[in-house]
Amino acid sequence: MQLLRRSTRSLELTDAGRTLYGRAADILEQIVCAKREATARNKEVRGTVRLTCWPTLGKRLVLPCLPELMAKFPALSIDLDFSEMVHTPALELTDLAIRVGHQHDTAMIQTRIGTHRGVVVASPAYIARHGEPLTTDDCVQHKLIDKKHPAPFMGWRCLLQANRSLDAARVLTTDDLQAQSDACASGIGIAHLPDWTVSERLRSGELVALLPKVKPISAPVFLLRAAGSPPASVSALARHLAKHLRPLLSC
Repeated sequence: MQLLRRSTRSLELTDAGRTLYGRAADILEQIVCAKREATARNKEVRGTVRLTCWPTLGKRLVLPCLPELMAKFPALSIDLDFSEMVHTPALELTDLAIRVGHQHDTAMIQTRIGTHRGVVVASPAYIARHGEPLTTDDCVQHKLIDKKHPAPFMGWRCLLQANRSLDAARVLTTDDLQAQSDACASGIGIAHLPDWTVSERLRSGELVALLPKVKPISAPVFLLRAAGSPPASVSALARHLAKHLRPLLSC
């Protein structure tokens, strides 16, 4: 039975492959649900909680707040997945997830913990050499640092739409938001980044916010939790994340 159809340019599931994948996903979800129901009866904060979030947010905002919780609950362990994958069933095989925007194709419970706002930034040295864009249309005349793969509410694509000059204006592409911020601070070009990735550099003057009259791209940030009664460990981590991330992702 052939499950995959392979060519020199693509790899896709056959009808039989899609059927097997769907049934396997259902079985995995049943196993996960059974485990959650069993562990939900345990009111002690212990065991492993699986959390997925964007790599940069995890490193900058999530990791620094974990020592306090783990010192309080030494029997707790966290399986932290730095991933931008948002589709089901992958998302629903985790206990907690942090995502931008409403996830319409998931049954997970979504709690708002902040707001994502985009900001266009450049270093003072770049502005001194190349000047400052006054409108979004001006941006394509500059050297752009951009996200390599499209993502909702991030990168230049969501700000400049289908501008034909966008590809030619890119001088560096990477999905690592911290690398974009670092490159921008070095004077390579200008970037469109979430405000929480550059807040410290804006305060220090290492970066300057541009286009103050342009309405920023914004979207709610949600903490997603598996449906049903959560184990005490999941509830403890969820409360802790909400408490610590809300001030950093100002609602």
